[in-house]
Amino acid sequence: MLLFTQLLLVTLFISSSLEIRGFRRRQYENDCTLAPNVLAPDLPENCHDFNDEKVEGPLEVLTAEKLNQHPAAIVNLSISGGLSGIEQDCFSSHKTSLKSIAIVGNNIPTFPGYTFSYLSLNKLDLRNNDIVYLGLHPFDDSKIEDLNLNYNKISTLLKSAFSAEISCIRIAKNRVSFIEPQCFPGSLEMLDLRHNLLYDIESDHFSNLENLKKLYLANNHLQNVDFTGNKMKKLELLDLSFNDLTSINQTSFSELTKLEILNLTSNNIKWISSGTLQVFDKLKVLDISLNRFSNFPYNELHNSVEAINSFGNPWNCECFFRMERHLAKNQISSFKCELNSKDLPFCVVYEDKCVDVPNESLITVFKGHMSPDLIQYCSLSGPIKHLADDLLLPEPLDSAV
Repeated sequence: MLLFTQLLLVTLFISSSLEIRGFRRRQYENDCTLAPNVLAPDLPENCHDFNDEKVEGPLEVLTAEKLNQHPAAIVNLSISGGLSGIEQDCFSSHKTSLKSIAIVGNNIPTFPGYTFSYLSLNKLDLRNNDIVYLGLHPFDDSKIEDLNLNYNKISTLLKSAFSAEISCIRIAKNRVSFIEPQCFPGSLEMLDLRHNLLYDIESDHFSNLENLKKLYLANNHLQNVDFTGNKMKKLELLDLSFNDLTSINQTSFSELTKLEILNLTSNNIKWISSGTLQVFDKLKVLDISLNRFSNFPYNELHNSVEAINSFGNPWNCECFFRMERHLAKNQISSFKCELNSKDLPFCVVYEDKCVDVPNESLITVFKGHMSPDLIQYCSLSGPIKHLADDLLLPEPLDSAV
């Protein structure tokens, strides 16, 4: 039978100040990290008894029996690269002491029901475990501040998976194509669904998320987004960038009255109605870059707007210059962007007039000059610099671990 060489790092925070990580000892307060196969029956009484040696063996199943052999209460547990599964009720004996669990870089396709139940955690990190299905009620009756499921293979999100009180859920870099209506808990404040396979957001998907403040839906295949009748009265940031949207419907967005940051960059949007802009009376930052705008109802922007990014659109020059004068007069900053092609026009002269309808001729001319590899390089400066921090993504996605 083929045996796999594994590096199983288990972090058990106890009264010791010894850590073994990557087979090197370092001093940390209340931290003891053990290396491969320390969950075996010959688990040492304390970290000082463990030798720095490489252990070979098959992937293991984390069980309550193995965890319970450790004499001290576990506060922070970290396991990387050695598990094929987790036993049901594995953490039951440590539910009062555990504050964070990081199980990263393993091969765990699913969880039995109630795996992480009745826990109160600051963070539950389950990145890069090849998770295909979350199972039934894996977090039941738990309280979790930050649940990280990035870099897995999850395609379906069901209501039964999130029967817990969770503040932040990250499911970026998965294969999510189906979301059951009202799937996520009403306690949620931040939801990250970037880099998935979503084509539509229906009105009932997030209709129960009355505490949600930040919603990231970038880098999907969204063609339709409908927030009609939802309860996201506290939503402050909405990221819809890098999708396939062609329009923004006033009715679909009419409930988002608290929105402060709206990112629509890199879609195929040609027009936003004045009525839609009137809904956003708290809006501070609007990004409409890399779309198909030739004109824009800038007169309907509320006084709350502090910055707008209009880079990379087939602007009618007359319309664009009018908008620039309006923004300057109202002290609304524009994002500063650099182009990777000197030949790329920032506006197109067309009949020396400004019309209030999308102009296909301008789009055709502009697309002829637009490089498909064009990337925006934009920055905010001055008194609105602080808003740039809000535009940052919830965490970088350039590494799985």
